[in-house]
Amino acid sequence: MKLENNITDTALIFEGGGMRASYTSGFAHTLLENSLYFDYVAGISAGASNSVNYLARDTRRPKKSFVDLVLEPEFGGWWSLRMAITNFLLF
Repeated sequence: MKLENNITDTALIFEGGGMRASYTSGFAHTLLENSLYFDYVAGISAGASNSVNYLARDTRRPKKSFVDLVLEPEFGGWWSLRMAITNFLLF
């Protein structure tokens, strides 16, 4: 499947940094809602996640990956560390 772009000769670069990337995910969502598609997209560090979310062209994905995901009990914190250690010790 070939994706059609409507913004040519311009690059979209998503910056790194977790907090900035969570803010920028709203920007990616707005670009997608308005059907603004760039020829070239790149991202640095956490911005790479926004790049992938934007390139998927799914308006729900940016929010899911930067807002909804952190509400999952298995995501981050002591619980994840405990599970990682427990699983490591089992092998």
